[in-house]
Amino acid sequence: AMKTLLLKERQEKLQLEMHLRDEICNEVVEQMQQREQWCSEHLDTQKELLEEMYEEKLNILKESLTSFYQEEIQSCISIRKC
Repeated sequence: AMKTLLLKERQEKLQLEMHLRDEICNEVVEQMQQREQWCSEHLDTQKELLEEMYEEKLNILKESLTSFYQEEIQSCISIRKC
């Protein structure tokens, strides 16, 4: 009778431990998925900001070069050294 009670108690503790381990694993997986989602969103946001920043820099460069070469052309036309 005592042996049966001990075996039953061990089984219950083992089942409880398995249940707790399963819950902990599920929680860890969920947290990792949330962290992965956050990182993905954060990276997307960073990428968009960088793209906007470099696009603006390229536009500024384009405008500067256009202005420079237009002035060069005007200067060349006015001096007639082209």
